[in-house]
Amino acid sequence: MLADHDVSIVVGRAPLTTNSNPYEGRIKQATESGRADEIESIAREAFGDASLEEGLLAWIAAVTYEKGVRAAPDFLELFVKRYPTSLHLPRVYLSNLFARARRYDDATEHARRYLRQAKDAGVLVNLGSARILREGVSRAFLLLTAVYTELGARSYSERVLTHALEFELVPNMVESIKQELSRLTVEERDPANKAASEKWNAFLANGNGADTLHKLCMERSSPILAKRVDLLEGNFRFNRQFQISEAEMFMLVDMTADGANVLM
Repeated sequence: MLADHDVSIVVGRAPLTTNSNPYEGRIKQATESGRADEIESIAREAFGDASLEEGLLAWIAAVTYEKGVRAAPDFLELFVKRYPTSLHLPRVYLSNLFARARRYDDATEHARRYLRQAKDAGVLVNLGSARILREGVSRAFLLLTAVYTELGARSYSERVLTHALEFELVPNMVESIKQELSRLTVEERDPANKAASEKWNAFLANGNGADTLHKLCMERSSPILAKRVDLLEGNFRFNRQFQISEAEMFMLVDMTADGANVLM
């Protein structure tokens, strides 16, 4: 099971916006006084204010998470729905909350979407100059492994984390990833864990055993990974040259206009 690595950044100054910002001071006062209910009330007001920009709303949603506001998941989900391609941190925070709630399929999905968006934006190659992006990408790589480790695909998780170390991640997350790699290595010494990992390895090599893994995913409340298994198996079946490379970990299960699931 994925170790609980909280995605925590000290809440600092809200992003500058072109609009007058009546919320920052009020939220900071409520934060200093430890009034979580007041933070929630201000956040609800802010999310109902159509004049606010993405950066400020991202900061407000992050504050609710950092300060343990009861409705933090609501604000994070609202932000992600309103700004689905944003590279601010709410999607990573939401992924972390899902992992802590043992909703590993959802945790992995949000982490993967964040990483794909970062890849498409071309920021993975130069993370050192972007503090927020560097933090988000660093955390997302670890969270991407959540459902795989939980369902026994430890070798896949190891591959993801080894690839992650090729990027300029934040130092504390480099250590967390190395610790997770060590933990996975120890866990794979257990015969049952090794057998489970070998089933996934066989599937990822040539598509064998897809039905068994699809059933496992559905039994373990992981329908997104189940769809991914189906789509990958189809690629193996209809394309003899198909191989799973590092590019696959960034690919998303999406739906076409006519309702068909695709891997893209």
